[in-house]
Amino acid sequence: MGAQSTYAEQTLNEYGVKSQKSIVGQFDSNEWITFPSKQDIPLKKSWTVTFSDIVTFDKIDGAVIESNNKFIPVDINFSGNSQLTISPVHTYEANVTYRMENISY
Repeated sequence: MGAQSTYAEQTLNEYGVKSQKSIVGQFDSNEWITFPSKQDIPLKKSWTVTFSDIVTFDKIDGAVIESNNKFIPVDINFSGNSQLTISPVHTYEANVTYRMENISY
């Protein structure tokens, strides 16, 4: 998984979800924090989430990018102690709507 730390690779799968966490049918769950959908985004857009407290990979159940009910493979990195950057492994498709979601921590 790209530039992720070894701990992140052991904790989160290629789609940015904890290996043991079920994400099937979870989009309507209160566990998900859904950010506004974006269309016509840069083909390598990164999404940044700033938390109000210190966050580590073990506290995150997932951070995903989704389009048309399909998860996009991502790289996840921390910036400081409370900021998470989620980037696509491959470029996005043009003229497609994407949204970033993360599962509560």
